[in-house]
Amino acid sequence: MPNSNFGNGAGSEAFRELLNIAGKIGIDMVAGSVAGGTAGAVIGGEIGSAVGAYAADGVGMVSGGAAGAATGAVAGALVGASTVLVRDLTVMYSKSGEGGTPRQAQVKIGKRQGPRDIERIDEPGSQPRGQWHTHTKDGAINQDGTIRHGNPSLTKKSIEWLRRHNLLP
Repeated sequence: MPNSNFGNGAGSEAFRELLNIAGKIGIDMVAGSVAGGTAGAVIGGEIGSAVGAYAADGVGMVSGGAAGAATGAVAGALVGASTVLVRDLTVMYSKSGEGGTPRQAQVKIGKRQGPRDIERIDEPGSQPRGQWHTHTKDGAINQDGTIRHGNPSLTKKSIEWLRRHNLLP
């Protein structure tokens, strides 16, 4: 296989630098998408070059170039998309101040570190379509937003807290 400097290449360095800058200055959604797409294209080009050079040894320059271009395009798209996804998740959690999983919410409520109108959070039972559900003094609500029983009442803050913990849609 031909020697490739993908791991230490300029594209890898550019990608790391873009992520570093985006994290430091809280880059907005559009600029973050451009940065992610640019980094994906650069890294995709490096991957495509490496694949194309390797394929060219065995199947000829035209086929090797096509394989490299296709691989580079796919790799670039994946890197760009994953960069945007990671950034979006980071923005979502940093703006909310806190978030987490239903299990983490359950632990917080158990330690009285969550909203006071939530009495407890139960995990799915053994039913085939069981789901996490939140109990209040007036009733309970399922993770998909349907009423489990009673007439649960939640404040707006509690609803947002449950959404950040993936307990409400």
